Amino acid sequence: MPKLVKFLLFHAGIGFALALVFVVSILAFNVANMHDLIMGSSAKWIAIFALVVLMTITLASVQMGIAVMCLPYEKSDDDDEPGGRRGPERSSDVPFMADLQPIPVRSGDRRR
Repeated sequence: MPKLVKFLLFHAGIGFALALVFVVSILAFNVANMHDLIMGSSAKWIAIFALVVLMTITLASVQMGIAVMCLPYEKSDDDDEPGGRRGPERSSDVPFMADLQPIPVRSGDRRR
């Protein structure tokens, strides 16, 4: 299995564990009367399963996204400039923000 797939599956597992902890804490502390609502239902296992699945999708995605964004940047041979980004093409007729100068404005008495 490729290294990146293992990396993503590991962090998805962390997101699943966080989702389980989050759902158990929601039910244990009866947040928004959720425990009573679910346990009073005839389809309580479906509700718990749906809550765990949806929390897993959310938290695993967030965990994988954070893990990918924290990966170090490796420069390849194709990169021309450091940093991996190309700046916008500058036209000579459109002033760049760094070329703009502030204009002094006198403030008068506004109580007239």
